[in-house]
Amino acid sequence: MDVEVVRMTAMETMSAAVTLSGTGPARAPLPRAVRELIGRGDRELATARTCTDPAVAFSHAHLAALRYAGAVIAARPTGSSRSRARSAWAMLAAREPRLAAWSVYFSAGAATRAAVDSGRFDAVVSDEALEWIDSAERFGSEVCDLLAGHDGRGRVMPAEDQAARPGAGGLSVERPLVARAS
Repeated sequence: MDVEVVRMTAMETMSAAVTLSGTGPARAPLPRAVRELIGRGDRELATARTCTDPAVAFSHAHLAALRYAGAVIAARPTGSSRSRARSAWAMLAAREPRLAAWSVYFSAGAATRAAVDSGRFDAVVSDEALEWIDSAERFGSEVCDLLAGHDGRGRVMPAEDQAARPGAGGLSVERPLVARAS
């Protein structure tokens, strides 16, 4: 029997975790805008993986992370519409402190993405692009786990335990892999 390792999109990861838990989501279904942002992040990540130019791959990986951050921001609205304009990364850290380390990491790449967007394709080397793709994948998984109320291992967490989740917000969440027999 051949076993093929398949990467799951962030949305597939979230859906699989809910299905495997057998208990369903801990919260009401995610709003459509949140699901759409996660899907857009997944598509950016898929594009990043197929790019042969490291700079373009980096840009798509950064945009994927930005979409995932947007999903969290959309899912965690503030009570005030008069907040001053801030970057998505600052808003992410403010609305979901468990993701603050990711916010710092991805905000550091904004200048590089701007350089790439302005035509500086020498701003990124291959290894750096691969690191950003991997980081965006892990971030997408963590975002989906957080939004679905999961503990990172496919189990739905009781609402009172979600705030005390050990290791939440760090860069240590591994991207789930699924083995499929062919």
